[in-house]
Amino acid sequence: MSRQRSGYPAGIVLGLLMALCATGVFQAITTIVDPDTGYLLTADVVSDPQNPSVQGVRLRQQEPGGTSTYETIPSSYDPIIDTMPVVAKGSGTDLVVVWSRHDGHDFELAMSRRGTSGWEPLELLTDNSQSDSEARALADVDDLVHVLWWANGLGGPIVLESFDTRTGIPRGPAYRPFESQGGGNNNPKSTLFDETGGLDDPGIPTKSGFNKASANPCASNPSAVPDHGVIRSCGRAAAWQVTSCRLVVGLQDVSTGTWSQTIVDMSDLGTTSPQGLAQVIADQRCN
Repeated sequence: MSRQRSGYPAGIVLGLLMALCATGVFQAITTIVDPDTGYLLTADVVSDPQNPSVQGVRLRQQEPGGTSTYETIPSSYDPIIDTMPVVAKGSGTDLVVVWSRHDGHDFELAMSRRGTSGWEPLELLTDNSQSDSEARALADVDDLVHVLWWANGLGGPIVLESFDTRTGIPRGPAYRPFESQGGGNNNPKSTLFDETGGLDDPGIPTKSGFNKASANPCASNPSAVPDHGVIRSCGRAAAWQVTSCRLVVGLQDVSTGTWSQTIVDMSDLGTTSPQGLAQVIADQRCN
């Protein structure tokens, strides 16, 4: 599935970078713990000091309380814009990095796997006319990585899909975990009042009606930082998102395959971890 993309002049690269800085919302840098080594793993994008128009994705590995080592993903080093990389690794599973990569028109999701002989060529996970961004990833058994992302930047739904870490080929349908109708429809659309995903109009219910999703912080609870992620529930991937002081957890029914949402107002929950609370909700559904 690897596809070669053409490079861009330095001026276009700079313009794209400025556009990203102007439109980015979360731009979260996630750090995970390697369950096999205890190292802290973080990915970022760095430029070639000798040629700033060339950049690529880099993995940082830090010993607990110790020094850091760095590995670059060779196939990502070129003038093409890469942004928002995240790392995924489970105990005994492949280490993969997923990020957004510009293809000349918009951003597609890319992935590279670290094999026994080093980093393998990148694979493009998406190929569409939407701007795929803000990915979050969770590695699982059977060479799977579950990826949650915004399917059309700020104005589209959130999509959850599983991919083969060796090939980048989808393993199952694409879902919209924050929309009650669920299903595998992968075409971005405007959300309705009974939905809770994306940043266009998720219709998060409140006592006085519905609120539009927002990337603004929760003034009454600094712990409820806008973000989203992937967790496990009943052996399947589930999703969570925090926006407008509300935590939304999307869970798939094991029997029917349909999606439902649990919404928690985090305004007065103090320092509770949104991801931790989402995992508790997911675990309760399996009891």
